[in-house]
Amino acid sequence: MQGESKAILRAGVQTIPFSQMDGTKSWEKGQGKATQIIATPWYSLYYTMDSKSKADIIWALQGKSGSSVSLQYNDLAISLLANSTVPKKDQVLLNLTTFRQNKLIKWSF
Repeated sequence: MQGESKAILRAGVQTIPFSQMDGTKSWEKGQGKATQIIATPWYSLYYTMDSKSKADIIWALQGKSGSSVSLQYNDLAISLLANSTVPKKDQVLLNLTTFRQNKLIKWSF
């Protein structure tokens, strides 16, 4: 099932010029959760996750749930960060880490 929803998400993102995303509180077996909803006029996907954090939103957009997200930290990411609202001290911290080797990393939260 997860593979099918990931394929639908990927095809939709590549062919449909827009989508809408929303997050709402939900309950699963008495535990508070958050449901991330990705919708277009042609499909809707729902992911139940532990929270509504930014990391969970990224995981939903990648078609996954879990405890880590794949990020690419390369020259393009560095140039985009330079023009972003990410605090400069955090950008410096990223540059001081081993992420500078232009590779895919798993970032756990």
